[in-house]
Amino acid sequence: MIIKGRVWKFGNDINTDLMMPASARYGKVPEGQAKFSCLSAIRPEFSRNIKPGDIIICGKHCGAGSSRPAPRLFMELKAGCIIADSFGPIFFRNAIAIGFPAIELPGVSKKFQDGEKAEIVLKKGIIRNLSSGDVIHFDPYPKIIQELFVLGGVKGLLKKQYKSD
Repeated sequence: MIIKGRVWKFGNDINTDLMMPASARYGKVPEGQAKFSCLSAIRPEFSRNIKPGDIIICGKHCGAGSSRPAPRLFMELKAGCIIADSFGPIFFRNAIAIGFPAIELPGVSKKFQDGEKAEIVLKKGIIRNLSSGDVIHFDPYPKIIQELFVLGGVKGLLKKQYKSD
């Protein structure tokens, strides 16, 4: 799986309250529109301008906070993946469970600027900054996790397993 797109860079402490405001979580936004509130408090243009495959890069403590299903909004916006220096554990687990690639790599936020182009080769554990030419390596996910990304998460994996039985 190769992901290629524009980098949307955010700083440290991008918590789930910023990613998924209460109005989106508790039905105060019409169905299907919740994704447009994603990160709106700090970058109002983000959810309206992100393109399929774009890559979100954050600093430390990305997704810390409540157990809101915030990764779902990134999937609805068709982001390619999220990469951070560190993640809140619930956010990280939720992202992987729904099949949304989340890569934790200390120091990665210093390697990118907002608006640069990046390419991620998940199978090989390679992140390329296509603007600067830098190449960063990370430990690739095990095959079962890579399969989650292809099948759309745990639900997709279970459907595949039970369909073949």
